[in-house]
Amino acid sequence: MTEAQHQRLWTSWKKERSESVFSELVNANINLVYTTALRSLGGDAHLANDVTQSVFIDLIRKNPDISDQGSLAGWLHRHTRYTASKTVRTEQRRRTREQSYHSMESQSPSNAPSNWETIAPHLDQCLQELSQQDRDTLLLRFFNQRNLKDIGAELGISADAAQKRVSRALEKLRLVLTNKGVNLSVSTLATTMSASAVIAAPTGLAAQVSTAGAAAIASSTGFSFLFTTLKSNIIAMKTQYVVTGTAITLIGAPLVYQQMTLRSLNDEIQALKKEMSGLESVSNEYQQWEKTKEDIAEFERLKKDQEELSRLQQNVEQLKAEDAEKKAALLQQLAVEKDNLARAQEEKDQVIDKIQFQAHQVQVINVMKQLGLAAAIYHSKYQGDLPESINDLELDIDGMSKQLEEVPLEGFEYMEHERKLEQFEPGKILFREIESRFDGETYFKAYTFCDGSVQIAQSEDNDFSEFEAKYTATIKNIRTPPGQLD
Repeated sequence: MTEAQHQRLWTSWKKERSESVFSELVNANINLVYTTALRSLGGDAHLANDVTQSVFIDLIRKNPDISDQGSLAGWLHRHTRYTASKTVRTEQRRRTREQSYHSMESQSPSNAPSNWETIAPHLDQCLQELSQQDRDTLLLRFFNQRNLKDIGAELGISADAAQKRVSRALEKLRLVLTNKGVNLSVSTLATTMSASAVIAAPTGLAAQVSTAGAAAIASSTGFSFLFTTLKSNIIAMKTQYVVTGTAITLIGAPLVYQQMTLRSLNDEIQALKKEMSGLESVSNEYQQWEKTKEDIAEFERLKKDQEELSRLQQNVEQLKAEDAEKKAALLQQLAVEKDNLARAQEEKDQVIDKIQFQAHQVQVINVMKQLGLAAAIYHSKYQGDLPESINDLELDIDGMSKQLEEVPLEGFEYMEHERKLEQFEPGKILFREIESRFDGETYFKAYTFCDGSVQIAQSEDNDFSEFEAKYTATIKNIRTPPGQLD
């Protein structure tokens, strides 16, 4: 489903509030929401199911203005991360309380994490640090699993341009991940995300969310406060939070909520009561353990402080023992290494600049050869006449699109002559480069001659007048026979 279809579905939903339309929205986006939740929750599928339901229910309740926040996929991705982060904080507090009742156990060293395990903890935060355009491009490519042709059609650009936009967004994401300590190449990052960025939601989750959404639609008028209270208590019980003194009074609640939750709530309340009775028996032991843990932590801190003080004293003694001559030698060696490094970097920059300059010059020559070829075709088509403007040429703009991105036609012009060129004069300039190019030492300018050849002129002072005069059509050289270039 394209982003435009998503937008039409969303517009239809806002207008009609139809359960069938909402089910289509859920089926189209369930994998994106579930995968983002699963990744944000460290792989906890149970919590990911709860968060997925909460996100789609919030979509009903909040009814956001998607046009002000980018795409629907972008809103779902941001809100899933927000909901998951709240759940993680609550879950961490619960797990901390549970772990305090158990002895610490040694853990065997784990194997080196895979590329996806390295990326996953940082991926969603890094996506939020990108621009909206780059983030939506990556969501379309890797999360909605759209091909480049569809992305280009959606964004109003060609497939090649879509490929470049995806590549640029991947490079920006790679740089943000590097700042987080994740060092991967762009190709590895693209391969990893293609394979693991989205996984299928559990079977039946979409139907479960749609059912919950239908209930939310039914209660959206007159029962919004009751729905919010009920939903928060359901999630708390499903994730085994200890809830005490909570009374839920259901007055006039919709029948669908009672059927969905009453039986599971009773079972979970009984299970929680059993857990609470067990917790009370270890309360005193827990308090003593907390006190012992604090004493141990204080002892470890003092021990580390003593070790650090000893280390600093040893360093001071070592520095005092070093004589001034040895220090001077080390400083001199450091200065030499810095100079060598600076020269190496300068040479590297010069080589890179030279390579880039030569590559650009090759592109200029290729474009001017295309101009010369088009001029020859014009010469043949119009019985020996030559064009008087670049606009007279029949150029394959589509075939030259990649070249023209780096070397646009606006950088060339028709060469003005004292007289009109007579038929085919190979020794005369037809087109020239408007602005010269400088490589740090010499100026260069490219010229296309009537016979289609291209010549690069050089000048130390950026003055090409002598060269151009040599190959300009004048009154005096009107009868000069055609020949080879000097």
